[in-house]
Amino acid sequence: MKQNHAWDITDAFWNAAEPLVPHKTRDPHRDYQRKPGGGRPPMEPRKVRDAMF
Repeated sequence: MKQNHAWDITDAFWNAAEPLVPHKTRDPHRDYQRKPGGGRPPMEPRKVRDAMF
């Protein structure tokens, strides 16, 4: 069971804020040291926002 805290983002707030979150894209004209998918997978944007607030 998930524990709710006072600092957790509500679903209503997240639905309003999610379109404002930029999505990462790779520049096709740049040479990268790592191939796509290499390294640590990114965290979910909602978890990052929860941590900030």
